[in-house]
Amino acid sequence: MDVYRWALDDGVERHRESPNSFEIPDIHIRKHLQSGDYAQLVFRITLATIDKPEIVERMWVLVHENTPLGYFGTLNNIPYSLKKNDKLWLGTSIVFEPRHIINVEYTDNDFQETDETFFHQLHDERTGYSIIIEDDGKVAYAYLYDAEKRIVSDVWLYNRGENPATIDWSDRSKLPFQNPAGYVSEIIFKPLRPC
Repeated sequence: MDVYRWALDDGVERHRESPNSFEIPDIHIRKHLQSGDYAQLVFRITLATIDKPEIVERMWVLVHENTPLGYFGTLNNIPYSLKKNDKLWLGTSIVFEPRHIINVEYTDNDFQETDETFFHQLHDERTGYSIIIEDDGKVAYAYLYDAEKRIVSDVWLYNRGENPATIDWSDRSKLPFQNPAGYVSEIIFKPLRPC
């Protein structure tokens, strides 16, 4: 399918229309991405065909520069619905604004490891899948990412400090969640550390 033109959806507007089902990162996060971070955007693609004139895809863009007018990056996905083309493909230059961002992923360098934290990534070049293990000083999780840098699955590993009696699972500002005390062993162990 040949691409006639494409545009970016306004993620803030989509969130305003469906706040419970279309979540986006906080404005502070959307405004402060750095070179090497990833932003997920919604692409509305118009095709040069009559039977299916428009498709919509969520795709990741690698940020190269954060300027006062917005971001400059390159497409980091191969579109599912398109054949290779010269308008929208892996490596295409993309200019976008914080209002377009619906999700973010940070590079390893953005996690500043300290004596109280741990971050490690294992990547399979053959499948594109990655496992990221992160201890942020409050809780530790392992995340499985697919080749499009989407979280496929996650697993809680341990809490740090005092275990909470209960957790409000609906309060997404508390992500990543600690596990409540009823599900946590009292066995003392050493947290993860770099090898």
